[in-house]
Amino acid sequence: AIPAGARTEGLIVFGTIEEGNGANGFERVVDLGSGHERTIETQGLAASQHGYDGQFWNFFNGAGGTTDMPSAVADRRAERWIRQSAWRIAGQPGEERRTVSLAQTSRIDLTFDPRTRHIATASYDGDYGPVTFKFDDWQRSGDHVYPGRLERNSDLDGRRVELARSVRFLSQVDPNLLSRPTSRPDAPRIEGAATVPLKFVGERRTHISVPAHINGTPAELIFDTGAANILTIEAADRLHVRSSGGINIGGVGEGTDAGGFGLVNRVSVGAASLDDQSFLIIPSPFPPTNGKPSELAGALGFEFLAHYVTTIDYAAGSITFRESVPPDQPGTRLPFVADGHAIAVTAEVNGNPVLLRLDTGDGGTVTFFPAYTAATGLDRNAGAVKVVGGGAGGNVRGSSGRIERFTLGGVEFENLPVQFSKNRAGAFASRSLAGNLGASVLQCFRITFDYPNHRLWLEPRLGAPQCRAVSARPSQAKPTAAQ
Repeated sequence: AIPAGARTEGLIVFGTIEEGNGANGFERVVDLGSGHERTIETQGLAASQHGYDGQFWNFFNGAGGTTDMPSAVADRRAERWIRQSAWRIAGQPGEERRTVSLAQTSRIDLTFDPRTRHIATASYDGDYGPVTFKFDDWQRSGDHVYPGRLERNSDLDGRRVELARSVRFLSQVDPNLLSRPTSRPDAPRIEGAATVPLKFVGERRTHISVPAHINGTPAELIFDTGAANILTIEAADRLHVRSSGGINIGGVGEGTDAGGFGLVNRVSVGAASLDDQSFLIIPSPFPPTNGKPSELAGALGFEFLAHYVTTIDYAAGSITFRESVPPDQPGTRLPFVADGHAIAVTAEVNGNPVLLRLDTGDGGTVTFFPAYTAATGLDRNAGAVKVVGGGAGGNVRGSSGRIERFTLGGVEFENLPVQFSKNRAGAFASRSLAGNLGASVLQCFRITFDYPNHRLWLEPRLGAPQCRAVSARPSQAKPTAAQ
């Protein structure tokens, strides 16, 4: 697409994104030489940013996150190459297909339009299944051509269409256009520690909710380490939060839900608060209670974790927010990896290390994903397949069983009841993560999260009432102490 001998160092693209039931604006700046980029998406009355500067990063609601989960890095490498390089490749006469092999990611399969020799599709096998890009509506900008329409389809995120309204090629890219944003200096601060009570909800009383305020109005919200700022459609209407823009919401189920974005001036949990927050407005994932709609208004997660050092104490029934980790922080320190949002930690299954998503929004013990189960045969004595859970995107189908020994943070769980997901798509069908670590195990610990530094501390609370339902004891191996 770029003539031989032509010199171009980068480009700026302005356009719109059609997703869910709405549209968002975007601006993308790319340095084609270094591969660094930054994208700003306008979502309703708010905006988010994500990019690459040698490390994949994202910035949303005044909080930054980086991606170091290996599978997420591999997928983002593939997508960065497709967006930056695939459109520049012209097929040979008569060439219909080509395979591109890149380091540290899955292969990328290309197809070409036999008439124009432009690339037609690019696809790769992602962690949650195949992801396909379709290129169309080629437009000329000076000596170059660029796809005016780029459609992305995946099982996890659904269909998303980028429409380029303006494309400008640059001989040089200003580094300031690629720099990461920084946290707002006027972000709300707290003195010492802010502790609020938790409420245990759900069928097994393992989900936790917090008493929050949205623009000063009380609202009960689930605190979910796998979630972000979320309001249900019904709660947003009651709280006078208007939805605009559009997004596809993937989740534990095999489908996606259509949602939008709403702007909240302040969300508070006790003395901890965040200003100017964008919330996802989605259909309620909470089951009705006694035939009536759930009183839960939504969820909190990533934003509070990213802004505050957060301690969840199941035994005490409380959650505490601080500005920094106490110098005498006790417990076993574990590093974690993140996909820019959700986190995963290493545990052991029958003595073998596994990487598990840590999810306080999951009320179970451990739910193993199909790829890991198939590789290990852990489900050979599992029960019948049935609906074992649900949430955004629909239900989780699975079977129940037990594993002989599960170890986390220096604690051994014997003959642990677990579930085996049978979903073929969605968050419970990851091909790299072994499974999802839920609250029925996590409630045996006091957990402190230091999200910016990708670490957490686990303090066993094996005598807590919530932990008596499982057989747990300190393991004979000495855990790594906090440092």
